[in-house]
Amino acid sequence: MKKSILIILLSLVAGFTTLGVFFSRFRNWDELIEISPDIVIAKCTSTYGTDPKAKNAYILDNIIQSDIEVLSILKGTTKLGQAKLQSFYWPFPDQRFLIFGWYSDGTYSAREGYRIVPISRDFRVETLKGKPLADQLQIILSNRLDDVEEEVGRDNEEKARIEKYLKRQ
Repeated sequence: MKKSILIILLSLVAGFTTLGVFFSRFRNWDELIEISPDIVIAKCTSTYGTDPKAKNAYILDNIIQSDIEVLSILKGTTKLGQAKLQSFYWPFPDQRFLIFGWYSDGTYSAREGYRIVPISRDFRVETLKGKPLADQLQIILSNRLDDVEEEVGRDNEEKARIEKYLKRQ
């Protein structure tokens, strides 16, 4: 009897977890900005598992925990400095990114992949100073779009080279 109740409870938890993921799909930027109490720019200081001599990767439900440094606060009442990040996104050390998430007890939670937007190394955070949130996000996302278009161009060139080789075989 106890075993069957436990199985039912575990099934319900799994069902609710699945529904939670289903309802957290990206809908649009305006909604994401509105429902994210904290929007910050951060830099990864270490990701567990990236250095064999350091901390081991601890992944639970595909959530990766990383150490970050908050460089700029665009929205919210958090503070600059060291924190943790829990996300599906696995950043590499020194990578900078925009986080749309929640802050609690020293940890930012941004579980869905779309809540993390990589920022190029040459992006100057100072250019955002004194601008309204909408303008800051416009600048960051425009910069990211330029980066993505450049990456797609390189990927298409590589794809063409590989396809050319495979057609000869």
